[in-house]
Amino acid sequence: MTEPTLARILRLSQHLSYQYKNASDLLSKSWLELESARGNLSSLELLYDEWLREKDLEQKHLLE
Repeated sequence: MTEPTLARILRLSQHLSYQYKNASDLLSKSWLELESARGNLSSLELLYDEWLREKDLEQKHLLE
């Protein structure tokens, strides 16, 4: 194998290793972001339900 070919193989191999690590890091960050969004959505749902209950109680109180 000629040196230029070997150099290209090594360069592509290093680039592929970098891309794999970068993709892995991005997937980890994406997973953390997804979990954070899921938690925020759950909190929003709980707060919305609480708000609806409070609103319903206020309306019942006004009707009495």
